[in-house]
Amino acid sequence: MGATSTYLSVVIPAYNEEKRIAATLEALAVEIPRPYHPYEVIVVNDGSGDRTAAVVERLQRTMPHLSLINLERNCGKGRAVTVGMLAAEGTYTVFMDADLSTPLTELPRIMAGLEAGWDVAIGSRALPESVIEIHQPLFREWMGKIFNRFVRWLVIPHILDTQCGFKGFRREAARAIFSRLATTRFGFDVEVLLWAQHLGLGMREVPIRWRNAPHSRVSPITDSWEMFWTLIRLKQSFQRRIRECPKPYPPLELVGK
Repeated sequence: MGATSTYLSVVIPAYNEEKRIAATLEALAVEIPRPYHPYEVIVVNDGSGDRTAAVVERLQRTMPHLSLINLERNCGKGRAVTVGMLAAEGTYTVFMDADLSTPLTELPRIMAGLEAGWDVAIGSRALPESVIEIHQPLFREWMGKIFNRFVRWLVIPHILDTQCGFKGFRREAARAIFSRLATTRFGFDVEVLLWAQHLGLGMREVPIRWRNAPHSRVSPITDSWEMFWTLIRLKQSFQRRIRECPKPYPPLELVGK
């Protein structure tokens, strides 16, 4: 589909997801509301060592809206999301996790914000109206809360939940942000919001329903340490990088401020 005809793009990063990617894609095919058609779904296979790519290729035979991008090696979730977001053609683009931690019933909340004029709509588990149906293990949940406190203290004071894998963007905003993104792994969400903040984009958090999915790819030890280290590096390097980075191209029409 051309850029002028696709209304919604859904980007799904996938790493070793052969056991659940089919159910996710079949649910999308049924549950994306009619007002968001025509749509496309882009799966970015992040160098999986299992049959993730083969499962998606099989589904492509009956799902014309579905496309697959294969990365030759595992590059990290941030890189996989970036590749998908820059390939997306929709007027609006949402990235979401393959495990459907945020159910598809929450998509209209994200889309309502974007259609109302926000540049970035952020699914949030931390707002009073949010509902956590299945909590993470206590250690993982507390690590996330501590990390978000550090984010608010060091870089983005007004966002309560930077790490939820359910975010939506206007096309121009997505391309302006992801064309600049350097973080390739789990800390990429913070850099996404730093660029949105720097570019003066209108962004809001949206309350969602969320449930912890078993068999998470996130390690509570190694990935928490990596996210903290990423945060420190972003804090140290961001001003230098924005001086080196060209202005948005094409020019952004800033709305939702």
